Amino acid sequence: MTPLFDADGLAIVLQRVGVNVVDLLRGQRPDDIVFVGILTNGVFFAKRIQHKLKQQSMLIDSPVMELDVSLYRDDLSKQKDYMSVFTNANTVNNLDGKHVVLFDDVLSTARTARAALNAIFDYGRPKKVSFVVLFDRKNRQVPIEPNVVGQVLDVDLNLRVNVGFFEVKGEDVVKVAAFS
Repeated sequence: MTPLFDADGLAIVLQRVGVNVVDLLRGQRPDDIVFVGILTNGVFFAKRIQHKLKQQSMLIDSPVMELDVSLYRDDLSKQKDYMSVFTNANTVNNLDGKHVVLFDDVLSTARTARAALNAIFDYGRPKKVSFVVLFDRKNRQVPIEPNVVGQVLDVDLNLRVNVGFFEVKGEDVVKVAAFS
């Protein structure tokens, strides 16, 4: 694995995203906003941004909704020996009329984002959905574009971008590696 960003570099990208999310949400009532993170890293990413907004006195009080998109993926039949286990860790049960802010760590083909949109609409009909990504690889197979991007990465498409958050990996780091 080759490192792209250490903890300091990742902190700079997270700070940039935080500033842009504040701009995205300016003038909206915090009660009308729900942060939704795609499992797993999207959840930690959303929680980090929620914390940054809190430091700037923009309180999004509802807990980050954890979204498992595994059963909505278009490649489910290719996933051998994989079965998603659903737990109801979400306190948000109805997204009707809410501004949903969807978070994912890396956007490449947009197939995961498409699956997430399908899953979101099973929780109701949001007033608006915005999409925030930490890193954008600009390799779309589906016409979905994020509203906020931390950084665009020009990385060989034969390599995988792995974001490691302290909460999961014990360190903040971004690395590239060959697909296994």
